[in-house]
Amino acid sequence: MMFKRRGRYPEGAGVGGVLGRAAKDALPVTTSITALLLMSGVMSHSGEVTALALSLSPVAGSTVYLATANFLGMLGSLTTSSNTASNVLFGPLQATGAAAEGVSVPLALGAQAAGAAVGNAISPADALLGATTEGDPSLVGGVLRKGILWALATGLLISLATVALSVFLGGGG
Repeated sequence: MMFKRRGRYPEGAGVGGVLGRAAKDALPVTTSITALLLMSGVMSHSGEVTALALSLSPVAGSTVYLATANFLGMLGSLTTSSNTASNVLFGPLQATGAAAEGVSVPLALGAQAAGAAVGNAISPADALLGATTEGDPSLVGGVLRKGILWALATGLLISLATVALSVFLGGGG
């Protein structure tokens, strides 16, 4: 009501028009988030997450598992362009795998989240968004070429920090 009194509504638009436009703008985002949550729920309830986690954990020892947890987070956000989506998809896998390895679940989830944040910095969709905002979509390749080396270096530092914390905390879950 304050916006209407101050003349901030678009010309001829009432509350219904503003809400309708907001709903129309929110529909694509809401649809993709809903689909992501459904996929994550199906993966979790079907046992797929458990099967993947229990298949990954024997292949890598506990140190290797923790050292690579952030790279799975990076992969998730690289492909989905979202830190949150990566954590929704791979968080349950990380928790199950860490428990199977007998390592700290919060530490594995922390590495997952840190890796997802780094991976988001080099996601093609986000690079395109930045380049388009700058007004030159042809910058995407250069942005990704420069960003990937920094992302990998940051991933290695996260791996070292995760393993060091595991040693410092006694390694157990």
